[in-house]
Parts: sequence; C-alpha cells; structure tokens
Amino acid sequence: MWLSITVNGMILSAVIIGVYLVSLDHYMNILGEIDGYGVLGFFNHDITNFKSVIQMPENLLRFQRQVNAKNAADGMDLPTDPLDFIDKQLSKAQTVAFISLVYSENIRAYISRSFNRPVWTKLCANVSMQKAICLAQLALYVAVFVPGLSTEILGLDGIAIGFWGWGVSLLGPILCLVLCECYKVITDIQMRNYQKTLDEQEKSTRAQAQQKLTVNAILESNKVLQDQVRSANEKVDNLERTISGDN
Repeated sequence: MWLSITVNGMILSAVIIGVYLVSLDHYMNILGEIDGYGVLGFFNHDITNFKSVIQMPENLLRFQRQVNAKNAADGMDLPTDPLDFIDKQLSKAQTVAFISLVYSENIRAYISRSFNRPVWTKLCANVSMQKAICLAQLALYVAVFVPGLSTEILGLDGIAIGFWGWGVSLLGPILCLVLCECYKVITDIQMRNYQKTLDEQEKSTRAQAQQKLTVNAILESNKVLQDQVRSANEKVDNLERTISGDN
C-alpha cells in the first residue's frame, strides 16, 4: 500500500515538473531568435545571463523592437522591459503548472479509490467526492480568472496562457491517469502473489492442525485400547486366582 502511494506521488511530481519545464521553455522562447542573443528558451540559455546581457543598450533596443513586432503581428501584450517580460512569462508557465496540478489531483482522487481496480469502477458512487471535485474546480477558475486575486495575489493568469497553455495543462491529468493506471497492473500482480502466499500459508497451517488432530485421535484411541487391555488382564488375573482357590 505504502509503495503504491509513494509511486503515485512520484508520478504526479514528475509529470507536473515536466509540464512546467515545457511551458517555461515555450513562453520564454516565444520571441524565437533574439537579435544579438540567440534563443532564450529555458533549455538553451541561463535566464540570469540573459538579464545581464539584454540590459546592454544595443541589445535592449533589439529586444524591444522584436517584442513590438511580436505584439503587432500576433495581437499580444508582451512587456518591452526585459525583466517584466521574464516575470510575465514565468507567471504564465507557473499558471499552466498550477492548473495541471489541480486537474491531476482531481483525477487522482478517482484513481486512488482503489490500489488495483480500474478508475472507472463505480466512478460516481461517492456523491460527497463529486461535490468536493466540483468545489475544487470552482476554486481553480476563481484563482486563475478573478482579476486582482489571480494576478496580484497569486501571480496567475488564466487568460494570458492562451489555448496552448490550457491544452498543455491537460497533459498532466492525462499522463497521471495513464501512468497510475499502468502501475495498478503491477500492484494487482503484487497483491495476487501476496494473497497466494497467504493462502499457501493458511493451507499449510490447516494441514498441520489436521495432522495434529489425527495424531491426538490416534493417541486417544491407543489410550482407550490400553485401558481395555489392562482391564482384560485384570479379569484374567482374577479368574486365575479364582481357579487356583477352587483347587
């Protein structure tokens, strides 16, 4: 049981970290090739190094021109200040990871109802859990859509991530569902083997108990037989004494 819980937690952590890294690389690399610097993608360059390099006047002007061109072409609202740009793009990646985490945890609520049975087994039998899932979803949308609360307090923005962000956020629950259900197959095999071991132990214990009962029955039977033999011998002795007295 503890092994299954630990593995499921590791699956969730790995999936959400993967979603965050993919989102981070996407949003940081949204400008593509930056003149005078190259590609800003998370997997290609150190963000701290970017902050220092882009502040150079010539690089800053190139960066701002590229941001303005991107905003004009795609109707976006990217900041022209490099530090604000990084903060906003990081916020988008964090929003995607947060949404994916909530979705994944909600899915795991259904998955974790059994260690070895499929997720669709009595899927909606627990009414209270359905209410809790609905409340969690409501809280999620409030957290990422309500102005002020989402952007200023939580640092999230469900609108800015766009369709790409919402699509990637769905990868989390899908991967968690597939991987956790696959691990249930391993857990089911382990449970069957353990149950088989218990059955064999119980069978062996019953056999030993039956053997002990048989031995005790034989010993009891021998005791009765010994008592009968002793009684017969006494009768024979009495008979012999009687015959001897008559003579």
